[in-house]
Amino acid sequence: MKFYKSVTARVEQENYNKGVNRLDTGSGYYKTSKRLNLLSTIWLMIFQFGLIFGGTTSLLIYTKNAKNLDMPLYIVSCIAFVAVAVSLYLIKRKLHAIALVLNLAAVFAQLTRIYHNDAETTNEFLNNGYLNNPKFWMYFVPGILICLFTLIICLIGIKTRLHFRKDYKKVLEKMYTTYREANPEVSDVEWTRHLEELDASLKEKEEKEKEKE
Repeated sequence: MKFYKSVTARVEQENYNKGVNRLDTGSGYYKTSKRLNLLSTIWLMIFQFGLIFGGTTSLLIYTKNAKNLDMPLYIVSCIAFVAVAVSLYLIKRKLHAIALVLNLAAVFAQLTRIYHNDAETTNEFLNNGYLNNPKFWMYFVPGILICLFTLIICLIGIKTRLHFRKDYKKVLEKMYTTYREANPEVSDVEWTRHLEELDASLKEKEEKEKEKE
């Protein structure tokens, strides 16, 4: 479905006139969650990079250590590193649902593998507890925070999209009714052309305002 800027502008104007105040992607909650998600992702990626760097040097340089490398953990970490980075881009593009699935899958896969790796080697989680295990702070805490903040971002993003589509449809129908009253025999092609002309007019107006500034 194509969204016309002229219709979107009227949606925003009508919501402003009605005093509509929603929890949307322009709210402080959404922006704060995005910042905290970014910090949590950087936190996790720093330690992911360390793990990947160590594994890569073992495979390419210090080959004697390669036999001690947990290859499944190494592979999962490489994939998770890329996945959480890509999710930041998806959130920026407001592709919230995809970002949520990608983050949850990547974080869950890596944390599960780290836990199994620990259970198969030092068993530090069981012997010393989670809080005394550095891996808990390096991977589990930022991973859980990423899942939490991405969930908040996703819920707000989906809610905003649903409200926008609903409001857009109402305004578009209202505009069509008004236009049809003035042009009873209007065709779909003429109506589409009218919307494109409104968009062109709005764009021209915005450009003139920018020139004045």
